[in-house]
Amino acid sequence: MEINNLLVAIIVLSVFAGIGIGITFSGSFRRDSRRLRDLEESLAKEREHLGHYEEKVLAHFSQTARLVNKLTDSYREVHTHLANGAEELCRGESREIFLKIEEIKKETSIQEDIQPPLDYAPKTSPKQRGVLNESFGIEKEDKDEGIDIDLKNQ
Repeated sequence: MEINNLLVAIIVLSVFAGIGIGITFSGSFRRDSRRLRDLEESLAKEREHLGHYEEKVLAHFSQTARLVNKLTDSYREVHTHLANGAEELCRGESREIFLKIEEIKKETSIQEDIQPPLDYAPKTSPKQRGVLNESFGIEKEDKDEGIDIDLKNQ
């Protein structure tokens, strides 16, 4: 009977130990599952926020495209208005003015070989020092007249 009592005691202790271990692990699993649920909710909120942000960006650029198209149409209307006004008010002279402008443009294209003035004096010989040379315009003084500073002794 001793063996039966000992066996029963071991079984009872094993059951209580199993229940204790189960309660301990279930508590940590509950905390982990609660944390997992909170993270999933946070992720869902962030995805929703990102979706709203993307919608705002799309709406912004769509509105920008509409406004630019409207601006282009307005510019076209102003240009047409000015062209019609110039035609009516100049009594047909606007075509002559446009032809003169085209002639001037052609003349300037002929003069493309003309070079702009230089902001420096070009050398007249290869031995001459250029304007951008460090020693240009500096006259050499005699060695005796210059101030000699001895930096080694200081």
